Amino acid sequence: MKRGVRHFGSTMLLSAVALTFVSSASCAERAAHHPVTLGHGLITKVRWGVEASRSSGKRGGKRPCIGVSVVKSGNSDQNFGHLTRICSALFPHRLPNIVTESTGVGSKTVTAVGIGFARQVMTAEIEFGTGLRRKISPKLLSIQQAQIAGVRRFRYAAFASKGVFCLKGATTYNATGEELFKGPVEACPEG
Repeated sequence: MKRGVRHFGSTMLLSAVALTFVSSASCAERAAHHPVTLGHGLITKVRWGVEASRSSGKRGGKRPCIGVSVVKSGNSDQNFGHLTRICSALFPHRLPNIVTESTGVGSKTVTAVGIGFARQVMTAEIEFGTGLRRKISPKLLSIQQAQIAGVRRFRYAAFASKGVFCLKGATTYNATGEELFKGPVEACPEG
């Protein structure tokens, strides 16, 4: 009889350990994904940041989110403040995922830009509302960053500048210089 009790007791203990392990694994799985920083800086007392994160749902890793934030330094918030975030699947022959945010007034305005591109995009030319064009070489999200954020790897650009500016057009190219996408963009910061 004692032998049966011991066996039952060890079975209960193993079941409790297994249940704890399964519970811990599912909690860790849910908590495993965190936003990753794509770029950040300080321009005339304004902190800016661009991040990538996972969209919600089972297929969230296929729809990365680009988040952009700007806040005046000295703000009591430890975070970047208001975050403008857009989540979308990225395709080589479609408009990139473009997010802008600005803060300030007049010559003290700072605008931050975050752009997500499909992996096939090697270079891009961005046209601003002022007529200025900027050629960029998007960076590839590292394997480690992709794992932390829980997204597929993609290319991105993150930058900020003094002034309010709108993005009016984008043209993207692959590694051989073939045009993948060319079209108008309406990305103006609301700040």
